[in-house]
Amino acid sequence: MSWARITVRIPDDLKWEMDKHPEINWSAVIRNHLEKYINYELNAKSIDTRIVELLNNYKNDIEKLWMLHIYLTVLPWKKSDVLETAKLIFNKDMADVLEEIENDLNHYGIDAENYQIRNELKEVIDSFGYLDKIYLEVIDRIKKAPEDIKKGIWLLTRYINESVVWIHPEGLNKTYKILTGEDINITIELVKLGLLYKGIYSSRAYFFEHCEIPEYTYDIAYEISKGSLLYIEKPSRYAIEELLKDEKIQMFFKWMGTDYKSIEVYQEGSIIKKELEEKGLDLSLEEFNNVLKKININNKIVMSSRTDKRVHALWQVAHLDIPKYWDIHKLKHALNKRLNQFDIYIKNLKIVSNDFHARFSAKKRIYYYVFSFNTPNPFQKNYVTFLDKNNLDLDKIKNGIQVFEGVHNFQFFKKNGSSIKSNIRTIYNVKFLKRNNFYILRFCANGFLRSQIRFMVGALIALAYDKITLTNIRGMLELKAKQNIKPAPPNGLYLAKILY
Repeated sequence: MSWARITVRIPDDLKWEMDKHPEINWSAVIRNHLEKYINYELNAKSIDTRIVELLNNYKNDIEKLWMLHIYLTVLPWKKSDVLETAKLIFNKDMADVLEEIENDLNHYGIDAENYQIRNELKEVIDSFGYLDKIYLEVIDRIKKAPEDIKKGIWLLTRYINESVVWIHPEGLNKTYKILTGEDINITIELVKLGLLYKGIYSSRAYFFEHCEIPEYTYDIAYEISKGSLLYIEKPSRYAIEELLKDEKIQMFFKWMGTDYKSIEVYQEGSIIKKELEEKGLDLSLEEFNNVLKKININNKIVMSSRTDKRVHALWQVAHLDIPKYWDIHKLKHALNKRLNQFDIYIKNLKIVSNDFHARFSAKKRIYYYVFSFNTPNPFQKNYVTFLDKNNLDLDKIKNGIQVFEGVHNFQFFKKNGSSIKSNIRTIYNVKFLKRNNFYILRFCANGFLRSQIRFMVGALIALAYDKITLTNIRGMLELKAKQNIKPAPPNGLYLAKILY
């Protein structure tokens, strides 16, 4: 490659600071940054298009694709951990591959050090099947692993749940030794399999080694726990755990979302208390678990689905492991007494089998969206969306709702920031209902993306006001063109039922 010579003017005070570090090749630093940002400006394609083009170049190269995923997952902490993890997984030095990836990112103008862009890149990897090859490779490695390592895999499945995002190596290694009596650094062995990535947690208060959990490991852990992936023998000392075994209960409860906003999962340090208050989150999943701790239940609750703030739930479901000494009728009373301040009511508790999972065992989810043309009043405004009937064609909503039935890619009908593997959902049926002066849109599906229903209803409202056409909505479902659709207000949305 030939290079053109240009002159860069730098302020005197900055040059003075640079001179303090003669060990740094400032010419190379400036050249790399110029190339990166010039490429960014010259490339007029959207960031999504550039990300897809990059990944399409990697889709047949599992080493580069896997290396990129490690890089994106571990990067916030330390690049040396990226190389160390890669060396354990591939059993060779991957520095040259990492350099190629960084050059490719610069070429496409993708700033992977930017938190938002890095998450967007990871989301595309997760959503469009790029992780499938990695998933299958890890499964193959697990099947070939010796029995002592399989015991460590089993132990890892006991650690992992939806609220755990990283593992402390020392604790995992000590637990493994207690359960098996074998002195093996099981954490390193799990990294070699690709089930964990090495990393370092660093903040003003803490600095310690930890292991990140890749997205696909959650799926593998769930399949192992069900016994559908492969059989892994429990460690011989597992009898100790059997003596303290909990039983699983299914919880049915409801809330009105006016004051109680939503149950959110948030990582330690990722959202500070001030930001929670600004967002109006009155109760988090962590705080819900704190309510349980007050009655000596230290296990964490698992929800069937999340809801946006101000959305109501008539039939939310969760599961929870509780000590066997609890009487579920007394537990229901104790929980309702403490959850009353959050406008949450436990409707029923029942004991279920250990393989029940509130989220993954669900077959169908039903939501209602309620709107009216009545004059808005203060007694209903938090529970119904009021629409202006002027220039609104109600028949377009009634007929247009049918377009959502079937299997579709709802990529254009979700809120940004959703961490999911696939945007494809199956809507089994939709109904347009009327009760007195209220209209109800009923959606039944195998699942919904974040804010998907609100975006679908928003599209129907825009259709009724002639802001878009039915062809536009079909085009969004076919990923041809995204429309400027606002999500419908949350106060009209109700989680009606979860079917198992």
